[in-house]
Amino acid sequence: MNQNAEKMRGIELLLNSNDKVISTRRPRMSKKLCFEFKNRTKIIDATIIRKIICFVNTIRKFYPTISCRIYFDLGDIVFKDKISCTILESICFILIDRFRYTVRVTYRILPSIESEGGRTSPLTLLRDGKKASCDEYIRQFCDSLYKNHYRKVVPAETNGPMLSYEMTNIESFLKYGGVGRKYAKELAKVIAELIGNANEHTCGDCLVDIDIANNYYNKSSHKKAIGVNVAVINYSPIKLGYYVRKRLFEDSNLPEPYFKVRDAYNFHKAFFDENYTEEDFFNVASFQHRVSGDMKKFCTGGTGLTQLLHSLENYAEAHKCYFISGQRGLWFFQDEITTKGNRGVGFNKENDFFCHKPSENTIANCIINVPGTAYNLTFIFPESMEESYGDD
Repeated sequence: MNQNAEKMRGIELLLNSNDKVISTRRPRMSKKLCFEFKNRTKIIDATIIRKIICFVNTIRKFYPTISCRIYFDLGDIVFKDKISCTILESICFILIDRFRYTVRVTYRILPSIESEGGRTSPLTLLRDGKKASCDEYIRQFCDSLYKNHYRKVVPAETNGPMLSYEMTNIESFLKYGGVGRKYAKELAKVIAELIGNANEHTCGDCLVDIDIANNYYNKSSHKKAIGVNVAVINYSPIKLGYYVRKRLFEDSNLPEPYFKVRDAYNFHKAFFDENYTEEDFFNVASFQHRVSGDMKKFCTGGTGLTQLLHSLENYAEAHKCYFISGQRGLWFFQDEITTKGNRGVGFNKENDFFCHKPSENTIANCIINVPGTAYNLTFIFPESMEESYGDD
């Protein structure tokens, strides 16, 4: 394992947490002495990623001691979102670095703002399937900057000053890529907040991947648009709401904000079922004002992230923002993360955490298990908006 790879600690949990996704049929090796996965769909989403995980796990089951050659022939595709691409990249990272496989990946990206990052993804290095390309892939997976694509692994130990430094670098990248100054500054704050949340709630390294899509047209307005796709993902056995739950039930010296969370829990538990679970409640609780899962912190945390997202979504012509932790997640819909008075972040139309459960369409269920936390943010702005933010 090389020095860069050590930065992305816990990444192997992606396959370990999905070890039941496996086939009983022995995979066949091709005449070229490799295992081939041929995709026959246009959209790469969680369903296809799950099939890839099944393919990999089955190879590992039947050929546990062989350093295999694997070829992913994806064809002409679009990635449904940034996270779909990032998880596929993570699988390839595990195969090359942890299992010592040789991996080849071929595809052609069809025009799509959300897929733009696939054109400059480290996956493009794997087109020839050579060992030197695989080695370079491991390096660029952890740290690369190419045109309108920024990528870095931020260690879990990153503290306040270091996080501020990362935020400044991200802001500079966004401005260089054509994003207006004020918008770039706000988005850099959001990304820094996401990194901080992951460090605090799940104690894992963060992979930050950002791409900027220029020269696109909005189908509705028929005007030029600029898109920004962001993935912040960490792999950890700890889910987002774990420490908030642990603190609520085990801390004998609860800080004042947790009194309200406890009252909210007593109200919400009457609604728990297969569609709205206790896990969902603690995910929502993690975004409440001054709620922290860190036992060492007295009254930190806050609604800063949702307030920033609400502001950014207000400027955007379109947006897709959500997170997944384990197999549960939440959509960040603009009208449902608005805060009104002291009613918290409700993730509902009532904008009330304490007296209303989240909206059904806000809660997300994922068919694969994402250990830790993964955030997907996509914003599409009119070019005129981007220009209007050019000056402070």
